[in-house]
Amino acid sequence: MKKLALSLTVILVVANAYTKLEIKPGWQNLGTADNINVSEVFNRNSISLVYYYNENTKNWEVYSPNTTLENEIINKKQFAKSSVIPAFKGFWVYGKSYDTIIIDGNTTTMPPTLIGNTQIGGPNTSNGSITNNTNTVTSTTLQTNYNLTQEDKDALAYMWNEEKLAKDIYMTLYNLYSDNPYSKVLYNISTRSESTHQGMVEYLAQKYDLNITNPPTYAEHYDENELEKYGVGEFFVNEIQNLYNTLYEKGSQSMQDALEVGCMVEVTDVDDLNERIAEANASGALDLVTVFENLRQGSYNHYWAFDRALKNMGVSEGCCVLGDEYCKTPEEYPTK
Repeated sequence: MKKLALSLTVILVVANAYTKLEIKPGWQNLGTADNINVSEVFNRNSISLVYYYNENTKNWEVYSPNTTLENEIINKKQFAKSSVIPAFKGFWVYGKSYDTIIIDGNTTTMPPTLIGNTQIGGPNTSNGSITNNTNTVTSTTLQTNYNLTQEDKDALAYMWNEEKLAKDIYMTLYNLYSDNPYSKVLYNISTRSESTHQGMVEYLAQKYDLNITNPPTYAEHYDENELEKYGVGEFFVNEIQNLYNTLYEKGSQSMQDALEVGCMVEVTDVDDLNERIAEANASGALDLVTVFENLRQGSYNHYWAFDRALKNMGVSEGCCVLGDEYCKTPEEYPTK
């Protein structure tokens, strides 16, 4: 599926309030409440197709305002299956034009807040399954521009690479061990979380019009195409490139090593985020603080997912098998 250009789209939902959906051309994911009537909400000229997860049938289903198109897709069985679309609540929408949909009334479930096609406060993986993170983000913080320091700009460049590392290494190792049932946690976290985390950092780079591949000034403007030049396992921060190479060498040795790599990545991520959060707090860049804190919470959850996966395969120490540096307590890494 083609990567979408990032833009600021924030959904705030409270009881007896409303949901605001920003539609744009191309594919995008929209998290919403359970009680949305698909045929009512999405029956408009700006929308071509909608794929949505039906909790009753436990399948992904298709809807289109164009009945002929919908029937043709269903008859040819060319609609999406849960194996190719992450199985969390929400809708994949193919927009034909820009539009705004306001949904009035009560909601039964608090949806994730969206930034472009990324989520804050949305689903996270836990032991290979989906759980909900209760973090929320205010639109005011995300829409406000702050005066970024050099450290803040460096942090965006570094963390984009680090979140990409997590996504890339997990998927690469999953491909090595896809026949092993314990590899599923690698796939789930890579596809359902780390891609989102990378997009959250990229949103901030776009917001401040930074070419994060061009340190130290990051001039010449944000360029999505420039970032897309870096394929799987390729990074423009040498430290991250070296770390990826080291982790791949370890993870390719065995399934246990691959899961241990997960523990190592998440601890490294938390350590780096702690430093970046402190810097952003000091500079007053509240949007960076908000995003980085959300990433850190995700890393807490992912650490315990890998810990449980190791224990499930018979490694009683879990992540602690790696030694004190990677042995964490629930107090140190609280889950939500």
